[in-house]
Amino acid sequence: MPAQDDPSLMMINANNAGFGTVRLDPAADAGDYLNHLALTPAQMPSVYYGSLLNNSSLRLRPLHEHGFVATTAGTRLYFAVAGLLDDMQNPRNALSTNWEAVADPVYKSKYYVYVRLGVSGTDFAQTLAALQNAAQLITTDELVNANAASNVTGLTRVVYVTAGALAGTFWAFKRSGWKSAFFGSDVNKRYRPLCLMDFPIAANQVATAQETGADYGHALALIPNDRANVHVGHSLIDVNNLRAYYQAQVYPSPAGNVGGDTIWTNFTRLGTFQQRASYPGLHGVAVTGPMIQAGDQYYPRDYFRSFPVYNRNLASLQVTANQAGVIAAMINGFVAA
Repeated sequence: MPAQDDPSLMMINANNAGFGTVRLDPAADAGDYLNHLALTPAQMPSVYYGSLLNNSSLRLRPLHEHGFVATTAGTRLYFAVAGLLDDMQNPRNALSTNWEAVADPVYKSKYYVYVRLGVSGTDFAQTLAALQNAAQLITTDELVNANAASNVTGLTRVVYVTAGALAGTFWAFKRSGWKSAFFGSDVNKRYRPLCLMDFPIAANQVATAQETGADYGHALALIPNDRANVHVGHSLIDVNNLRAYYQAQVYPSPAGNVGGDTIWTNFTRLGTFQQRASYPGLHGVAVTGPMIQAGDQYYPRDYFRSFPVYNRNLASLQVTANQAGVIAAMINGFVAA
C-alpha cells in the first residue's frame, strides 16, 4: 500500500497516543456508581492522539454504534470531569461556578471535580503525569468496597486505580457533595469517574486555553454554554493501562481470533500506510472496502442487520457480535508495507 498521506491519519502513532476512554458497565452509571463497577466487555476503547509539534488532536474510535472512525484532526480543548454529567445543561456554568484549585492539576466547582487535559500532546503528557502524582492511589477492590458502603469521606480529591479491572482509571470525591440534598444523599459519599469533555476552539484561543493561576478562569470561559456543543465521552484511562487493556483482549472475527495486541499495533499501521476498510467473508461474502479517510465512518451497527440481506428478526446481540468481528477482522488486515 502507498504511504499514508492523510495528514490526520498520519498522527496515529504510538508517540502521539495521549490517553483513552473506556466504557463502564451501563448499570454502574444508572446506579450512581453504587455497584457494577466494571468495564463493558469486548470493547475497543477510543484512543486520543495529540501532536507533539502543534495543537492538533484526533480521536480513533474503533468500535461504536456508528462504526469505525478516525476523526479529522483539529484544535480542541479537553477536560476530564466527575459529577452528575447527565444534569449538566450548561457546561461553562457547571465548571466555572465557584471554581477553585484543589491540588494542581485538579479543580472543583460547585458540583464538579475536573482536570484540564489541555490541547496538545505535550499538554496531555504533562497533565496526566501531574494528575497521577497528585492522586491518591487505590485498588479496584478498595474502590468497589468504598462505593458499595457509601462511606467515602474526607477532602475533595482524585484517586487513581493502580490494580484490578479498573486499573488506569481516575475517580473523584467531592467533600461538599455532588448534589444538593436537604437530608443528605448516599450519592454524595461515593467516588465518581472522571469522564472526557471536549470541544473545538480556534487556533488563536490556544494561549487562553492554557492559562494558569488566577487566569485559569479565562480557559473556563472558552467552554460552550450549550451541552449540545461539547462532546461528553467515557471514563478517562491513561495510555499505559489502555495499551495493557488491549493486549489482554481476544476478539472473535471472521478471520479467526484476533489478539488485542495486534489491534493496538495495527492502529499505527493506519497512520503509516493507506488501508482499505475490507474484511474477509461474513456469511460467506468478503468485502473490499474503500480507502479509509479521516472523518468517514465504516460499518455502523445497522449495516449488520441488512447485510447480506435485511433481517429484522436478527437478535441485537448477534448484530453487535457481527459488527465487532468485522471491525476486528478489518484492523487485523491492515498491512505493514
